[in-house]
Amino acid sequence: MRKKWALLGVILYHSVSFAADDAKNVKMLFSTGPILYETATLHAQIASSAVVLASRLQGASTWITTGTLTQYAPTLTSFRYDASPTDRLIVTFLSGQSMQYIFRDFQGEYTGEGDNFLSKDHRIIWEEKFEPASSLEMGSAQLQGTREGYIKGNAVVAGEPYRFDVTLSGTYHFSNDRSGSEYRAKQTMRGIVETQTQLIFLNENIDGEIVSAQNPNASTSIVSRSSRLVASRLQMGDTIYEASARIQKVFKEGKPSENTYWQGTTGQITLKGKLLVKILATYEYPYQKIKAVLQDGKEVELESW
Repeated sequence: MRKKWALLGVILYHSVSFAADDAKNVKMLFSTGPILYETATLHAQIASSAVVLASRLQGASTWITTGTLTQYAPTLTSFRYDASPTDRLIVTFLSGQSMQYIFRDFQGEYTGEGDNFLSKDHRIIWEEKFEPASSLEMGSAQLQGTREGYIKGNAVVAGEPYRFDVTLSGTYHFSNDRSGSEYRAKQTMRGIVETQTQLIFLNENIDGEIVSAQNPNASTSIVSRSSRLVASRLQMGDTIYEASARIQKVFKEGKPSENTYWQGTTGQITLKGKLLVKILATYEYPYQKIKAVLQDGKEVELESW
């Protein structure tokens, strides 16, 4: 967990340290949304896994959301449970790191591990404390084809104070038959990430699908495709970077495929209303890359696959 928050902190910290370096700010503007989403998902998985584990250790027929879980061996299930305290769930790891969860709501199917729990219909709301002066309220809900989530509050990351107020919403659909399966999802991310020196306005939409098909030789082919629209803004005093871009990717068996689809990647970032960089995709054997090209010809690699 600390690694993910620390990575976000490093990206934001460097953007301030190199305020004159447009390349650093461009990369940060495109990286913050995905890193925040991955971090929030990880925290939701850990929080729900803690409740699932506490409930299983007690053989309870209802969710146990208070008490203490203490890890005694380096495996994911090697924890002891104690019923105290009665107002929160504390998880203490072998490393000595501890997390505190105060659950406001916890509803979902009483089966599977934490990650499987989140893949089914559920609703959880909790407050999370993990560093001095760090307190975040988070929520995750999924019901009959819709998803919602949010993260609000303050956290100290790499010694820097942050304020988060971000919401996620979307839809999904899954179908399967003898020929294979199809999973489609749409997601919107809106909100702000703020430090003492900068403000990021997140505005992203992601449309993706994963298709699994049975081949005549009984093997399975998996193709994933995504289109990400980025309209986020970074503000540092009077300096404002604004993004307007579409990033398209497709993978077959986990490897980049369909170069023409990648070439649909396009867009730009402006600085104080003037064009700063253009966004494009290039193929450099054996990698597909998403790049920002500055007007002086300098290239900033945003993604490489």
